[in-house]
Order: sequence, then structure tokens, then C-alpha cells
Amino acid sequence: MEKKLLCTLLAALMLLGLTACGGRDTPENGVKSEENAPSAPAAPAAKDPVTLKMLDDGLGVWESAMDPIAERWNELHPEAPITIEYCAYGTTDEIIEMNLGMGSTEYDIIAVDTPKVAEYSEKGYLKPLDAYIGSEDLGQLQKTCLSSLRYKDQLVVMPMQTGITLLYYNKTLLDQAGVTVRENGPENRLTFEEIVDYCKQALAVLDPDGTAGICSFTWGQVNKTYAMLQLPTCLGGIQIGEDSSTLEGVVDSREWRDAYTFYQSLYTDGVSTYGISSDDANSLFKSGKVLFLMNSYSRWKDYQKNEDYEIVMCYDPMFAGHEEAVCAPTGSWNVGVSAFSKNPELAAEFVKFYTLGEGHDMWVELNGAFSAVQADVDAIMSDPNANYGTKIAFSEAAAIAKPRPVIPTFSAYETVIDTLWADLALGADPDTCIENAINTYRSMIG
Repeated sequence: MEKKLLCTLLAALMLLGLTACGGRDTPENGVKSEENAPSAPAAPAAKDPVTLKMLDDGLGVWESAMDPIAERWNELHPEAPITIEYCAYGTTDEIIEMNLGMGSTEYDIIAVDTPKVAEYSEKGYLKPLDAYIGSEDLGQLQKTCLSSLRYKDQLVVMPMQTGITLLYYNKTLLDQAGVTVRENGPENRLTFEEIVDYCKQALAVLDPDGTAGICSFTWGQVNKTYAMLQLPTCLGGIQIGEDSSTLEGVVDSREWRDAYTFYQSLYTDGVSTYGISSDDANSLFKSGKVLFLMNSYSRWKDYQKNEDYEIVMCYDPMFAGHEEAVCAPTGSWNVGVSAFSKNPELAAEFVKFYTLGEGHDMWVELNGAFSAVQADVDAIMSDPNANYGTKIAFSEAAAIAKPRPVIPTFSAYETVIDTLWADLALGADPDTCIENAINTYRSMIG
């Protein structure tokens, strides 16, 4: 009896097991339930947004134009928003060296001054852009910009703007002094010698005893390589020789020596004032303490807003008897993609947006930038109602623009040349300045 009951129980358990196994795949109605059906492949996880970061110059100056450009990019590209870190003028190079010199991936896009193109390229800081920006894109730019965008046949930067230095003067103060600047243009330029004469005439009336604090002539970048190279170059001198490893034959040439003589005479004759810095020059000019100023076109928009003084722009001056050597300092402010960026394609897309696309148009409108795009130049030059100063600037850029030398040792070159002119302004002996410049440059570049 017990054996029969045990067999019955085993048979029942086996039957229940078979029923359960069958139910797992085929329910009674013959249809597989969703609950028991094989799982569908999982959807790929959504990618996190990529955040681009740009290091830009112009702290306290460019935010009003750059921030809206970044906001517009972010609207169009929510998948790759950009943030901009601004740095004070003159500190960009130091920050780049501290970061990219260590291979940091913090910055995707960096601002690059034209003479730094070769140096940064040699150090491996810049990502070549040929794969992202083609010949048709480059064809939109002014031809005068193109030569400084490449290094060793590779496109490494794009210009956010170009620039040109021009002559400005305070007509209101000169009128008070009874001094009239003659009519001038590209065919009958003012000379540096004439400017000095105007200054002396005006000072005799406006500040005869020197107590009014008027500096009659200076530069927006006084004692800086960018501005000072104009003097020896306008006398026929060269900025650097074929052998960029030496300054011999450059700073000790007759043309440079003549430039030293002229420059030092400005201070000894009281035309220029010791101690004015580049930071001071622009504010002093706007406040009526400078009569003539050599400065960038980028200041023109601001000068026209001056309600106290009428500011006039002129073509660049020349030295008497050196018409063929006249030149104007120029240089594009560029942007490039860091060689260490983790998102070079997206970074290059922003570079195009900023230098050729909608971002460029916003930059020109909001900042009054000197456009590097040829179509902008053509539109201004053909417009009879266009601002006369803007026409002068574009005309000079096409005719006499002279950039600083693009050499791998530019940082050392700039340091030495800056020091040379600063020492001359303080009355140092030119022969001593020349010797120091040659020896220091040789030591710095090894």
C-alpha cells in the first residue's frame, strides 16, 4: 500500500514538472506572452554633451562681443556648448605655455597672435586644419592675411580679424593752437618730420612751460615691437635677416641707427614724454593730453564717440625721401585648435563659425573689428556712404601693411626689441643698446 502511494505521488510530481516546462514557452492559447518573450536589444546610451573651451585675449574688452557669439553657437550646437576664458592683454602666451607646454587638454581653441604661429607650430601646440577648412573657405579671406596662416605648408590658424596702425590727431586742440594739418593722402602723405614740427608749434601755445602735462606725439603700443618696427622699416631697414638666429646686420644697420636718432630726439626735444606706457597712451589721447597718436584701427569706433574732442584719422606717415619704404604695422589676431584637444573636429567647426560664418558677422558688428573677409572689404570700398576712416584703414591694409616676422624664436626677438626701444626712450647709448640686444638674443635662443 505504501509502495503504491509513493509511485502515485512520483507520477503526479513528474506531470506537474512537465506542465511547468511546457508553459514556459507555449501557454495554453499558443501565443507567447510579452512577459516571457526574449528581451529586445538595449538602446544605445545617449552621449553626454561635449563642452568646448576657448582661451581668448581681451579681458575686460572683448566680452561684450564674444559672449553673444558663444551664446549663439550654444543655441545652434547644444551638443557641444562652448565656454570662453578671457585673459588680460599680454598674458595669453604665458597661459598657453603653462598649459599646452604640459600637454594639457583643458583648452580646445586658443587665440594666437600672428608672430606666434611659427613658434607654437614648432612646439607642437597647433592642430593642422587642412582636413576641416578647404581652399574655398580660404578664398573668402583677404590675400594679405593668407601668408601668416600657414606654417610649413600646413594651415594652422584662421584670422578672427586683421589690423592696421594709423595716425590720429586731436583737431580740436590743434585748432586752439592755430595749427592746421595739411591735406594728405596716399600720394601726399604727412612725414614724421612734419608731425614733429606741428607738435612743437602746438606745444608753444598749449603748454609753453610744460606744466599742462601734454605729450604731443606717442604710440598706442609705445616701445613695443609691433609699433616700433615701423620706424626702421620706413627707413628701408629689415626686421630680421635670412638667418633668424642673429640680430647682427639688423639692429646695428644704418637704417635702424637713423631710427634711433629720430626716436631719441622726440624725448630730448620734449615732443614725447618719458614714462607713458601703452596702457596710458590711449586714455591720455581721449582725455586731450596727447595731440598725435599712432594706434590701431580698432580704436577708431571709440574715438568717434568722443564728445569733448574731434579726432581725425590720417593715412600712415612716412620719412621724407623714403616714399618707397612707407609701411604700416599689421597683424591678424587668429584662432587655432589645440593639438591636445579631445574634440578637434568640433573645435574646428567653431573656428569656421567664428572666422567665416555667423560668428564672424557678429564679431565685426559688435566689436567694430577690422574684417579679414574680402567681401566685407569690397562692400565698404564700394559704398559711397561708408565711414571715411574705415575706407582709409582698408586701403592702407591692402597697400602698405607690414607684419612682424613670423619666426620660431619670436618670443625672444620680441623681448629683446621691446627692451631696446624702452632703453632708447630713457636716453641710453645706442651702441650699448645694440650690443645688449645682439648678445641677449643670442643667449636666449641658445
